[in-house]
Amino acid sequence: IKVKIRLPKEIGGWFRGRLADPAMDVTSFSANNSLVSVEANPVTVPRMAFLNKISSFTDQEKVWYENFGSMPTADFGRATGPQAGNPEMSFPFIELYRTRVKDTAVGTNTFWNYTTTSWGNGSKCLQDKSKVLGIVTTNALAYDGSSPSFENQTLNYRVSGLHFMPDGVTPVQGSYNLVMRSDVGRCLYGFTNAPVQATISIVGAGDSPIATVITGEKNGWLSLSANGFTFSEKTLQVKFSQEVSAPAPAASPTPTPSAVIKPAAAKKTSITCVKGKTSKKVTAVNPVCPKGYKKK
Repeated sequence: IKVKIRLPKEIGGWFRGRLADPAMDVTSFSANNSLVSVEANPVTVPRMAFLNKISSFTDQEKVWYENFGSMPTADFGRATGPQAGNPEMSFPFIELYRTRVKDTAVGTNTFWNYTTTSWGNGSKCLQDKSKVLGIVTTNALAYDGSSPSFENQTLNYRVSGLHFMPDGVTPVQGSYNLVMRSDVGRCLYGFTNAPVQATISIVGAGDSPIATVITGEKNGWLSLSANGFTFSEKTLQVKFSQEVSAPAPAASPTPTPSAVIKPAAAKKTSITCVKGKTSKKVTAVNPVCPKGYKKK
């Protein structure tokens, strides 16, 4: 699916969404508007549900139910929990019910959407709203509500979810995408205009297969993708690097006159040449008798 929209240039900064492998492009449409193009595949997001009697609610469940729950029935209520993009509440909500739902999704939903979001902490490079800086997307059940934060020289983004698909056997395969303006990455690290590379690390509890990581830079945008990791509460860490070309070897210094070594002078020899009663002594490196003379 590809969507192009015209946005006032005042709407910049970061976007978040439920997308897979997004490609983003931003051009100027007019003096006051930008043309923002996003092309991506939809993602499948696991769904969590747990049915429990209201009379059996713990104090924490009562708080969640009163603030986020649906209309109650006679004996049962459904604590729907906080929104996925509110990690401070959704992450502990998932952990409370993880064992009760056997770490298994009850179903799935398919999404294709994106929306504006706030910037992450740690660097002014992430906080420029005068232009679109990037988009972060995931299929996680719960995720950070803002853009990645910059901590300890890495861009950090938290996700959480259930481990198994509805069959209780198939692991949920996580996806994470970050598309960011190249100049933002260079701003974070003080890089030059040379090509930038990036790696993604998955940090958190539980076993996880090695994620497939794809990185690339095209038309002024950096694209990163991590797929195939399993879910618990985890942090995805992106670190950028830049290959610095080795300096050219220094030219050999011109030797000073005192350092110039001159070849040794050739040794001269002398011979005697005769013509009749006349004789001549010839001294040279390679002495030769004059015409008409013979060497004595």
